Amino acid sequence: MHRAVTAIYRTSDVADLVRRDLEQLGIAGHNITVLSDTAGASGSTSGAQGLAGSAMDRLYDLGIPEDDIRTYQQALRNGDYVVSVDVDDESYLGRVQEIMRRPEDAYDLDELDTQYASADYIPRQPAASADTGSLGQRSGGEIDQDSTVKVVEERLNVGKQEVAGGAVRVRSFVREVPVEAEVELRSTRVYIERRPVDRPVNPDEMGLPDQVLEAHETAEVAVVGKEARVVEEIGLRQETEVQHQHIQDTVRKTEVEIEDERTGERSSLTGGTTSGTGGTGGSSRTF
Repeated sequence: MHRAVTAIYRTSDVADLVRRDLEQLGIAGHNITVLSDTAGASGSTSGAQGLAGSAMDRLYDLGIPEDDIRTYQQALRNGDYVVSVDVDDESYLGRVQEIMRRPEDAYDLDELDTQYASADYIPRQPAASADTGSLGQRSGGEIDQDSTVKVVEERLNVGKQEVAGGAVRVRSFVREVPVEAEVELRSTRVYIERRPVDRPVNPDEMGLPDQVLEAHETAEVAVVGKEARVVEEIGLRQETEVQHQHIQDTVRKTEVEIEDERTGERSSLTGGTTSGTGGTGGSSRTF
């Protein structure tokens, strides 16, 4: 996501210090713009980025909300310096804001909004036609007001998005199933046996008391018991697989042909092509 971070400073020394710190952080020079009304219609010390119009008009090109333009215009009229940074990498945003807050000469924009609430509002001026008599003409059209040809390139932004690929679900539940088992059951039976005998009575058998013979029958019955045991464990395991995919697409870029009629020489320039992770554009105030 592109974010425009903007601040106002009292002196050019502080504005240049902030610009150098941002460049040392890794912000490209064409993403840093310094505006001052002291230089008149060309009041910008930005890098390769060109913005048409005066310093007042260039405020509109920085993506500043129209409700806040009045404050920045009054700051430029007072001789202050406006520094704006186009941050296209979210990882730099916090460090950029820290650098732009650090100088002691940085204004508190909320206080300026209150202070300049009654300041005159300067609407954006329409672009003036170039003086073709002094600047000359190219075949096919007039020279831009800032005498530059914009070299535009498209960037291939390759990102990654996680999509659902299905799920594996393990669910446990209890159900009853019929089972069978074999068991041997024993039983003891009592039978009366009568055996005919014919023998003399022994002397010790005479005069015996009453006798009782007793025997008990027994039988085994099946006794069923149940025991729960863990017989298996089931789990889920995730493994990450890396697939390398080759992306092919087309991007557009500006090719510039330079023709010098004085020497008859022709040369061409081609904008570079870059790629990276991308986002959507946007802007915001810092303070």
